[in-house]
Amino acid sequence: QEKAQQILGGRRSAIVVLDVRSGAVRAMVSGPGFDPNVFVGPSSDVERAQVFANPDHPLINRALQGTYPTGSVFKIVTMSAGMEGGSMDPLDTTFNCPGYWDGLGRGARKRCWKTDGHGTIALQDGLSASCNVVFYNVGLALHEKDGDLLSRYGRDFGLGQETGLDALREEGGLIPGPDWKQEALGQIWYPGDTVNLAIGQGYLRVTPLQVARMMGAVANGGTLYRPFLVDHIEAGSTHPLEVTEAQAVGSLPLTPEHLASLQAGLLGVTANETIGTASHRFKGLSIPVAGKTGTAEAGGADAEPHSWFAAYAPADDPEIALVVIAE
Repeated sequence: QEKAQQILGGRRSAIVVLDVRSGAVRAMVSGPGFDPNVFVGPSSDVERAQVFANPDHPLINRALQGTYPTGSVFKIVTMSAGMEGGSMDPLDTTFNCPGYWDGLGRGARKRCWKTDGHGTIALQDGLSASCNVVFYNVGLALHEKDGDLLSRYGRDFGLGQETGLDALREEGGLIPGPDWKQEALGQIWYPGDTVNLAIGQGYLRVTPLQVARMMGAVANGGTLYRPFLVDHIEAGSTHPLEVTEAQAVGSLPLTPEHLASLQAGLLGVTANETIGTASHRFKGLSIPVAGKTGTAEAGGADAEPHSWFAAYAPADDPEIALVVIAE
């Protein structure tokens, strides 16, 4: 917890660390912070006003109440839906990435972040390389099968809904889909909506805590736990010892074989020096890390994107899931 606070400094950001075996919160930090003493005593009117007027909104607990598009972190869900719902083999299903994609027509051309393309690439490597063209194709194929299929997988992964953490208020966010769009906007759900969702953009909004819980489930074999803050309350003269028991609230819709492929793709993000999008940052680290990078458009022509990293470690015997977002 202390180290996470030091790392954040004054940035608009959040870090969440969970125990993958129970959902216990090991660290949870939101930045920038504020001095809670200004809300005690009558002599702090100016300091209180400064906190309220701060354009960085320090009173928002970004770990629980900040809702963001995930960018490429959502490709974890999209790959899973492609394997389970789209019958795609993680190694044998391949795609050609020339650096762009015209699947919705040349007038709606979309780009891969790697402008010269990834060439022929399999689904599992597409996750390690975060190839947009791979996931545009997967998204369109899923839409043609069922327009709500990818959205359902997102909800099955625990996204777009409160986690049930006690004592602190959290936002649920949104996994958009055909029914939501018709009800909220009076519009139909287009193939482009699913394609945008496939790379974690569009109407999608989730919290860092939700993403951390998802990563914990990927790490532990597929169990979604309800996060908790208090490990135990010591016995006293009037009450016995109270221990918080781990509470499973769901499971990922993945076969063991497909989960193993997903884990291999995530390990490639940090360990595959040829295509891994974070391998340069983890080179030489003695602890193996499985993770996913994400760059999420924040809206507005001049807005800088949000940066995500979602991970678990050690990759070969997971203990913690960790998520960082920098606005």
